[in-house]
Amino acid sequence: MSRKTRIVIVDDNVEFLNILCKFLSQKEEFEVAGCASDGVEAINIIKSSEPDIVILDIVMPILDGLGVLEKYRSLDISKKPQFIVTSAIGHYKTTQIAMSLGAEYFMIKPFDLEDMVSRIHQLQSVEKGKSAEVSRSNWSPSQEIDRNLEKQIAKILDYVGVPAHLNGYQYLIYAVLMVVKDLTAITSVTKILYTETAKKHKTTWTRVERSIRNAIELTWSRGDIELIYKMFKNEINEDKARPSNSDFIMLVANKVWDKANAI
Repeated sequence: MSRKTRIVIVDDNVEFLNILCKFLSQKEEFEVAGCASDGVEAINIIKSSEPDIVILDIVMPILDGLGVLEKYRSLDISKKPQFIVTSAIGHYKTTQIAMSLGAEYFMIKPFDLEDMVSRIHQLQSVEKGKSAEVSRSNWSPSQEIDRNLEKQIAKILDYVGVPAHLNGYQYLIYAVLMVVKDLTAITSVTKILYTETAKKHKTTWTRVERSIRNAIELTWSRGDIELIYKMFKNEINEDKARPSNSDFIMLVANKVWDKANAI
């Protein structure tokens, strides 16, 4: 019988910590060696349990994730763990630092719990010299960030009823993604948002503008306006009139930021 993968989970969100600990404990191939809600507690658990994998949140009280990564290197332990760092989108640069300190993977919150299982399996495959779908040599944290952000944006668009079959739907995902990653993009809608989206999708900026406008118009005319108002609450006009392209892009971007800050 093969040895179970020993895992330590570190996150200051106690509710999420308990959910992830319980979920991974139910997997036959894993053994959750400990769960910690701050960096100091995490260091002590790592020292005593010598895990294979540490799932580490970046932003925590007392000692943050970067502090843990720096400190663990000086620990007198026979086996060094592999780190999967997690973070909300507002800490992208910090995550880059974490990767430079030796973290293997980055996962943006919120993530699917089964995706975490896949990442752990991939890490263990690479560690054992087996082929893996993703390895550190051909993967970058920006790929994981974009993939997860696109999922979040699509969920918001689906919820408010933006027709997914329209070109404007895909253009909106990319435009919102740019704003979420760099707020200054919204200051030049035509020169940056439309132009870069057009390059990505091999079309013209005028088609991007028209397609986004059409998608928003259809959403407001055919969708459930009360559901839309519920999603954006006081962020849209009292008369619930259709917002401009840039206003709608900012509405969706704000929802992504709000979700990240709530974690």
